[in-house]
Amino acid sequence: MKITLRQKLLSDGRKTLILDFYDRGRRWNETLGLYIEPEKPKTDRVKQYQLNKINAEIQKRNNETLVIAQAKLSERHSNILRGENNIPIKKQANLDFIEFAKSQVENKSKNTNRSYSFIIQSLVDFGGRVIPFNKITKSFILKYLDFLKEKQFQDNSRHYYVAFLKRILQIAKRKKLITSSIFDELEPN
Repeated sequence: MKITLRQKLLSDGRKTLILDFYDRGRRWNETLGLYIEPEKPKTDRVKQYQLNKINAEIQKRNNETLVIAQAKLSERHSNILRGENNIPIKKQANLDFIEFAKSQVENKSKNTNRSYSFIIQSLVDFGGRVIPFNKITKSFILKYLDFLKEKQFQDNSRHYYVAFLKRILQIAKRKKLITSSIFDELEPN
């Protein structure tokens, strides 16, 4: 996911600050409600000292506004790094990942279904019977990997289990149950 800060010129001469988001072909923006004021034009030499003083104050306020905007941008970036980007759409934040995963493996072959059932059971053992989609973050996955390592799963098995998580999250994203998956940020572009 890419987030940029941009300025948009308004009809009154001010500039509004906007965060632009881009994630795998999907774009949206968030208006911060912060504005950059234009400097006063230097037209009259008699008022030059006063204009310089006013413009210095305006520039100071604009710099403070830009610092606030940069802080908000950094906050959004840190949310992504912490894995808090599985933003569910509408009110489906409490949709259970385990039940969704079970529904996705029902029509698989007998061997695949059995393999996936072991993975789902390991998730239940790790996170409980109900795991909401918004709980599956980067830290959740890292703790899950540690859990599997403690249970003495081999590297290939741990990779297979995480690949299953990724697959189910991709299906949920395709069905628009979540807007993005933590794995979107972990993959190279």
